[in-house]
Amino acid sequence: MSNMVKIALVGLVLYGLIHLIWQPKETTNQAAQKPKEMTETEKNLKSLQKERFKAYVEGYHVLKKQMKDPSSFDVESACVMPNMTVCYKYRAKNGFGALDLGVAFVTQTSYATSDQKGFNEAFKKECDMSICVSVK
Repeated sequence: MSNMVKIALVGLVLYGLIHLIWQPKETTNQAAQKPKEMTETEKNLKSLQKERFKAYVEGYHVLKKQMKDPSSFDVESACVMPNMTVCYKYRAKNGFGALDLGVAFVTQTSYATSDQKGFNEAFKKECDMSICVSVK
């Protein structure tokens, strides 16, 4: 065997020994630990959070399409009602190119923005901020 091969073999053996010595050992407790399973309540909460987020995203896209300049649409805050109506506070460019603050809500079947007639009464009915759960 050539010297280079001997040196390579010795280096490989040393590397293996060092790796075995310094490798952290798994304790019995670590081996026995299993990931904690979620309780039924935790599963329900996670599912509800996903539903709220889905409602927020769907409403976001509905509103964005209605803007005069959809690329300017920016949600400042949003919250979801128990019936999955989402209430938004947003900024978007108006017809003159200035950024306006607006509010809107999106239900499972319709939507309304603050520039529509009768919006204030509908908003009070749909968006009771005392029970609204914030998503943004």
